[in-house]
Amino acid sequence: MIVRLADTEVIQGPGRKLRLVLSPETTGTKELSFLHVEFDPGASNELHTHEGIETMFVTRGGGRFVVDGKSSSFSAGSMLVAPAGVPHQIFTGTEGPTEIACTYVPPLPSSFLEQVKRAAEKAK
Repeated sequence: MIVRLADTEVIQGPGRKLRLVLSPETTGTKELSFLHVEFDPGASNELHTHEGIETMFVTRGGGRFVVDGKSSSFSAGSMLVAPAGVPHQIFTGTEGPTEIACTYVPPLPSSFLEQVKRAAEKAK
Protein backbone atom coordinates (compact mmCIF):
# COMPACT_ATOMS: atom_id res chain seq x y z
CA MET A 1 0.00 0.00 0.00
CA ILE A 2 1.14 3.53 -0.75
CA VAL A 3 -0.70 6.52 0.71
CA ARG A 4 0.25 9.96 -0.59
CA LEU A 5 -0.06 12.81 1.88
CA ALA A 6 -1.49 15.02 -0.88
CA ASP A 7 -4.35 12.54 -1.36
CA THR A 8 -5.52 12.64 2.27
CA GLU A 9 -8.26 14.84 3.71
CA VAL A 10 -7.14 18.04 5.46
CA ILE A 11 -8.83 18.59 8.82
CA GLN A 12 -8.54 22.18 10.05
CA GLY A 13 -7.92 22.28 13.79
CA PRO A 14 -7.28 25.32 15.96
CA GLY A 15 -3.89 26.62 14.76
CA ARG A 16 -3.08 23.49 12.79
CA LYS A 17 -3.95 21.30 9.83
CA LEU A 18 -4.14 17.54 10.34
CA ARG A 19 -4.07 14.66 7.87
CA LEU A 20 -4.93 11.19 9.11
CA VAL A 21 -2.74 9.17 6.76
CA LEU A 22 -3.15 5.68 8.25
CA SER A 23 -5.93 4.47 10.55
CA PRO A 24 -8.48 1.70 10.87
CA GLU A 25 -11.07 4.06 9.30
CA THR A 26 -9.01 5.42 6.38
CA THR A 27 -6.83 2.48 5.33
CA GLY A 28 -7.88 -0.47 7.50
CA THR A 29 -4.57 -0.30 9.39
CA LYS A 30 -5.49 -1.89 12.73
CA GLU A 31 -2.10 -1.72 14.50
CA LEU A 32 -1.47 2.04 14.54
CA SER A 33 -2.49 5.48 13.36
CA PHE A 34 -0.21 7.89 11.49
CA LEU A 35 -1.06 11.59 11.57
CA HIS A 36 0.69 14.46 9.79
CA VAL A 37 0.28 17.82 11.55
CA GLU A 38 1.24 21.27 10.28
CA PHE A 39 1.12 23.85 13.08
CA ASP A 40 0.78 27.54 12.33
CA PRO A 41 3.62 29.72 13.68
CA GLY A 42 3.13 30.33 17.41
CA ALA A 43 0.36 27.73 17.75
CA SER A 44 -0.13 25.03 20.37
CA ASN A 45 -2.36 22.07 21.00
CA GLU A 46 -4.25 21.28 24.18
CA LEU A 47 -2.68 19.45 27.13
CA HIS A 48 -3.83 15.87 26.54
CA THR A 49 -3.10 12.16 26.95
CA HIS A 50 -3.52 9.03 24.85
CA GLU A 51 -4.36 5.43 25.66
CA GLY A 52 -1.06 4.29 24.13
CA ILE A 53 2.32 5.71 23.17
CA GLU A 54 2.63 8.63 20.75
CA THR A 55 5.86 9.26 18.87
CA MET A 56 6.35 12.52 16.97
CA PHE A 57 9.10 13.16 14.43
CA VAL A 58 9.64 16.85 13.67
CA THR A 59 10.27 17.40 9.96
CA ARG A 60 10.19 21.21 9.94
CA GLY A 61 10.24 24.04 12.49
CA GLY A 62 10.53 23.77 16.24
CA GLY A 63 9.26 24.90 19.60
CA ARG A 64 8.74 23.52 23.11
CA PHE A 65 7.45 20.10 24.11
CA VAL A 66 5.94 19.68 27.56
CA VAL A 67 5.62 16.09 28.76
CA ASP A 68 4.71 15.16 32.32
CA GLY A 69 5.27 18.79 33.39
CA LYS A 70 8.83 19.01 31.97
CA SER A 71 9.51 21.45 29.12
CA SER A 72 12.21 20.94 26.46
CA SER A 73 13.06 22.71 23.22
CA PHE A 74 12.87 20.79 19.94
CA SER A 75 13.75 21.42 16.30
CA ALA A 76 13.56 19.64 12.95
CA GLY A 77 15.09 16.18 13.25
CA SER A 78 13.90 15.69 16.85
CA MET A 79 11.86 12.68 18.00
CA LEU A 80 9.34 13.48 20.74
CA VAL A 81 7.85 10.67 22.82
CA ALA A 82 4.72 10.78 25.00
CA PRO A 83 4.21 7.53 26.94
CA ALA A 84 0.72 6.13 27.40
CA GLY A 85 -1.41 8.17 29.80
CA VAL A 86 1.19 10.95 30.28
CA PRO A 87 -0.04 14.55 29.77
CA HIS A 88 1.78 16.36 26.95
CA GLN A 89 1.52 19.50 24.84
CA ILE A 90 3.33 21.22 21.95
CA PHE A 91 4.05 24.96 21.63
CA THR A 92 5.51 25.93 18.26
CA GLY A 93 7.96 28.70 17.47
CA THR A 94 6.97 31.88 15.67
CA GLU A 95 9.53 31.75 12.83
CA GLY A 96 7.40 29.60 10.51
CA PRO A 97 5.22 26.49 10.33
CA THR A 98 6.16 23.36 12.26
CA GLU A 99 5.45 19.95 10.72
CA ILE A 100 5.30 16.77 12.77
CA ALA A 101 4.72 13.14 11.75
CA CYS A 102 2.93 11.31 14.59
CA THR A 103 2.35 7.62 15.24
CA TYR A 104 -0.07 6.20 17.79
CA VAL A 105 -0.09 2.63 19.13
CA PRO A 106 -2.82 1.54 19.58
CA PRO A 107 -4.61 3.60 16.89
CA LEU A 108 -6.41 6.83 17.71
CA PRO A 109 -10.10 6.39 18.56
CA SER A 110 -12.48 6.99 15.67
CA SER A 111 -13.87 10.04 17.54
CA PHE A 112 -10.50 11.88 17.46
CA LEU A 113 -11.05 13.88 14.26
CA GLU A 114 -14.55 14.91 15.32
CA GLN A 115 -13.08 16.27 18.56
CA VAL A 116 -10.52 18.28 16.56
CA LYS A 117 -13.25 19.69 14.29
CA ARG A 118 -15.37 20.71 17.33
CA ALA A 119 -12.35 22.42 18.94
CA ALA A 120 -11.72 24.36 15.71
CA GLU A 121 -15.35 25.54 15.61
CA LYS A 122 -15.13 26.70 19.24
CA ALA A 123 -11.92 28.62 18.49
CA LYS A 124 -13.59 30.66 15.69
